Amino acid sequence: MKLRGFALVAICGLSAALLAPSAVADPTHAKGATQLELVCNGTPYQVAVNGNGKFTPAHIIDGTGVVVPYSLDITFTFTPPGGATQTQTQTVAKGGPQTGAVNCTIPFQSFSGPQGTFTIQGTATGFLTPRSH
Repeated sequence: MKLRGFALVAICGLSAALLAPSAVADPTHAKGATQLELVCNGTPYQVAVNGNGKFTPAHIIDGTGVVVPYSLDITFTFTPPGGATQTQTQTVAKGGPQTGAVNCTIPFQSFSGPQGTFTIQGTATGFLTPRSH
């Protein structure tokens, strides 16, 4: 299904952005990068996600930090031009709660392109880097 592939790419991108260390290159210009809004413990962040893993780290655009998820509950929709909306929910976790965890909301966001409209919303739990000791 096209939605599954799209959802997998989105989850992978979000997950990869959340696990990698801070990068010196601009992640917003990387091929396949997606920019999203996250609200973690009440603080809004604009992040760039680029990668293929379920737990891809999200690079904070206006800083050097990274949001690293270990639990995701995300709903995706995909609506092709003239077609029916397809919905998929992904709930995944690795490991348990960690010290210094942040709870993030992925507010409803919509992206349109020639192949249709894609939406994402949900929650993520993880940690922010750099981490304090």
